[in-house]
Amino acid sequence: MKHSSEPHPHRWKVYAGHAALVVLSMAMLAGCGDNALNPLIEKAPEAAVSGLHGEYPIAGASSQLPAAATWIAGIETSAPDLHISYDPSGSGAGVSTFLQKGVSLAASDVPLSDEQRTRSQQACALGEAFEVPTYLSAIAFAYNLKSAGLNNTSNPVKLTPVTITRIFNGTLKFWDDAEIKAENPEIATKLPHLSITPVWRSDKSGTTETVEKFFHATASSEWPGTPQETWPFDAGQSAKGNAGISSTLQQAEGTIGYIDFSQVNELGAASIITQQASAEKGEKEIVVAPGTAAATKTIAHSRLTTAGEAGSVLVDTDFAIRREGAYPLVLVSYQIACQTYEKDDTAHFALAWLDWVTSPAGQKSASQITGSAPLPTNVRKKVTKSIQAISSLKQASAPHTAASTRTTDLRRL
Repeated sequence: MKHSSEPHPHRWKVYAGHAALVVLSMAMLAGCGDNALNPLIEKAPEAAVSGLHGEYPIAGASSQLPAAATWIAGIETSAPDLHISYDPSGSGAGVSTFLQKGVSLAASDVPLSDEQRTRSQQACALGEAFEVPTYLSAIAFAYNLKSAGLNNTSNPVKLTPVTITRIFNGTLKFWDDAEIKAENPEIATKLPHLSITPVWRSDKSGTTETVEKFFHATASSEWPGTPQETWPFDAGQSAKGNAGISSTLQQAEGTIGYIDFSQVNELGAASIITQQASAEKGEKEIVVAPGTAAATKTIAHSRLTTAGEAGSVLVDTDFAIRREGAYPLVLVSYQIACQTYEKDDTAHFALAWLDWVTSPAGQKSASQITGSAPLPTNVRKKVTKSIQAISSLKQASAPHTAASTRTTDLRRL
């Protein structure tokens, strides 16, 4: 058996401002001194962001907030006249604001629906909006078994997808259930006779939908319903947001919930048995812990699809993947932009921003600070074509002056 694991990522810090609008600046991520850029954050190449100025709000998925802090810090350092704010209002609210022309870019854990794609034609100067993946994160099944000595990476609880699903649908009641002990022979004697309390999101969440897709793909008999952004069962208790679940888990032993890997901290994180040993089939057990490299590997081996006419790139995550070192439960979050904007400056900003966010340097910054998983090379190559097609209405009528000629390709620097 090979058991892959990674250390918990660096913790991040941001500050909420007036009316929950979060304005992130490089000082908030300083490594030393009030105005010093954290050394773990890459700086956007000045040649790539030359001329960018003005104020640009972005709204949407709260999942991308910590990563957005690093991207903003890195680009504003190189473009001091540029000021970007990120409002973690939620995927649905961010998309609505974008469709109402309140922001030029939005972030969402869920791809645009057909209806939203059609409505985006009213928000864009020409054609429709598109989305590309910008943020990946392993979703951990975090638990609190501190008194049993199991809140560590050296001997974590390991579970098959079916067993995890039976925990969350309320079928399995105690941590020393025979089913759980059978999957954990090394620590079976340490598993306490303690009630299992599943903790789930009370708010509509793209993370919840991703977890339900995982359950449905790997244990459909235990989770027959259609995956959705709301939780369908009453077992356990609810909490709002990643932070709410994390707080609840820390306060009570016996709890287990799903949270972003970056927020595991002192909790335990279950490893997933993606393949059980079978002498008959000649298959060995594959156990994978949540981590950045493990999440990236899964997405690298998942299918990419398209939608609409403006170059959307979507990830069809392989939740049932059986590869060494590939963690199956990964949140894929997107950023949404117009292919054509009315103003040159807005098009220049959107292109430069997305180019920076999806570049190796931008992805590395987010990963080092927040524990997010970098986009795999095959995905970055796919999204480049869509991003480089961004232009203004004026530029769209004169292809030889397309916006892509105004911004250095960050992947080559």
